[in-house]
Amino acid sequence: MSQLLAVDQLMVATASGSALLRGLSFTVRQGQSLGIVGEAGAGKTVLLYSLLGMSPRGSVVSGSVRYKDRELLREADSQLRKLRGSELSIIAGPARAMLNPLAPVGNQIANVIRAHRSVSSAIANREALDLISRVDIADPAWAAKAYPHELSGGMAQRILIAIALANNPRLILADEPTAGLDTTVQLQVLRTIKHLVDEMDAGLIVVTRDLGIIAHFCHDVMVMREGRVVEQGGAGQFFAAPRDQYSAALLESVNLSRIQLSDAAEVQVSATERMPITLRIVDLVKDYPLSGGRALRAVNGVAFTVEAGETMGLVGESGSGKTTVARCILNLTTCTSGHIEFGGVDLAAASEREMNSIRRRIQAVFQDPQGSLNPSMSIKGILSELILLHRVLPQSQVVGRVRELLDLVDLPPSILGRRPHQLSAGICQRVAIARALSTNPELLILDEPTSLLDIRVRADIISLLQRLQRELKLTYLFISHDLTAIRHIADRTTVMYLGSVVEDGPTAELFTSPRHPYTKALLSAVLNADPKQPFDPFQLEGEIPSPINAPFGCPLQTRCPLVRTACREAHPPLVLTDFAEHRSACLFWPEMMGAGDFRHAEVPRGATDEAEPAEITTPTVQGSVPYRRERMND
Repeated sequence: MSQLLAVDQLMVATASGSALLRGLSFTVRQGQSLGIVGEAGAGKTVLLYSLLGMSPRGSVVSGSVRYKDRELLREADSQLRKLRGSELSIIAGPARAMLNPLAPVGNQIANVIRAHRSVSSAIANREALDLISRVDIADPAWAAKAYPHELSGGMAQRILIAIALANNPRLILADEPTAGLDTTVQLQVLRTIKHLVDEMDAGLIVVTRDLGIIAHFCHDVMVMREGRVVEQGGAGQFFAAPRDQYSAALLESVNLSRIQLSDAAEVQVSATERMPITLRIVDLVKDYPLSGGRALRAVNGVAFTVEAGETMGLVGESGSGKTTVARCILNLTTCTSGHIEFGGVDLAAASEREMNSIRRRIQAVFQDPQGSLNPSMSIKGILSELILLHRVLPQSQVVGRVRELLDLVDLPPSILGRRPHQLSAGICQRVAIARALSTNPELLILDEPTSLLDIRVRADIISLLQRLQRELKLTYLFISHDLTAIRHIADRTTVMYLGSVVEDGPTAELFTSPRHPYTKALLSAVLNADPKQPFDPFQLEGEIPSPINAPFGCPLQTRCPLVRTACREAHPPLVLTDFAEHRSACLFWPEMMGAGDFRHAEVPRGATDEAEPAEITTPTVQGSVPYRRERMND
């Protein structure tokens, strides 16, 4: 394979002399994929844009960046512009922020084609349609006319891939190409990138914080820290025996989450060992009114309990209704129907006065550490606010309590005078946790608390939450699409899809023996940081549909590879399965379990009743939650 890129002693520094990149050297060959990994601030994104001649404004660049036989650091801007988008291209994110909100995406692809080739508008538009089809968007004609806000996150990311590949580049740079995407969509996007890059025999550089992506989609790996390369080599060698201490620490942080689950028999808990119920949700429904008398059903008959002192995991893709459930519990939005019982009060019907007293006992930690803190307040003010608002302590004792809270989350008092923008994301999340603890709550709702954090910081936050739960006897509702985090921290797990609960049960049993195709697909999409451990090929098709046009019957029917006629006739009830406290909303779970690994069951899409067994016995036992999805558009 011929060499495409050779970087030698690349250095980038600000005008004031602060080093951003410190003597980087590496090569990329035709057909090779290089994964670059490191925590925030390592210099990964600065490196990618420096390769394109787009280093930070006012920076000083030295060294050598050779693409084929051309020295890019000496090329004029006009020549670099010709290379960018033609022979060199970048896939960046977030996707919607990179696309022009005022132009249909088909036009945006066609504009890139015409910027580098002398072709007519008609030819460029035809090629744009072909590119949209090649990146696996089901309806290219519709997508070409759509604006970015009309696309899902996964579709918008595919459009960026189409733009990057528009002129058959020889070297593709991907900067966190799947950040913010759900695990099932992430896997689809990664496979699309790999297939197209292999098809073009191009070189690929992938910047990511996800070692699972490196393990399964890259030939080689380069680890960066503070602008330096600390280790580089083959991916297999790196994952088997990293040579650098920092590299080993990154891998160890990932491995912390890969705990061994107990056997099913060991995780059963008898009724006499059950803890009191802290939170009980019964038939929760949330509709958002639309024009024309229609409604968007975001939550559809959700029911589960959270026991005192446990962690309940709530998982599902974006759009499944997880955060809406949390907002209903916190009374940030009113539910349409159902009950939310906490401390003897139905929060769904509680008065404002009742909620004021309840809010002291229920607190939340949100996804964006810095965005959830008031940027105009100091850390001291942020931690004092709820104590004073809820009159937890006399004002004379507030400063002492604030220092105790910092100590609880392992932060020094020296940060009290700082503001959120002066702190890292990990420290801000610790401050957010401390703020939530300031009212001495019983229940913490943790909404994606680790999804925006680096690998090592993520593991530290999980460990902190576990310690706080033991010491303070806290109860957690942990919402996440990160199944690795859920597996590590949750005692029980509830799986949601398109507003409905499709499976719930003890985490160990649910992860080792899922009884619903959606749960199986979520687990199959997790990329382990081990290239020798193949990921499960069981996949769903496409992305979660809009709840505005939710299908009648099983909500998964439009994506499930095992769909049958009965799945389209009624919403399957959530029933107890053959394992204690493990429930599933799949009509065919008994057959699946009897067949062992049900992904090999020969049930083609659109199978007729003749292909089904004569009778499927679905247990009707105590604990079922029978309800039917109403036709929202009737």
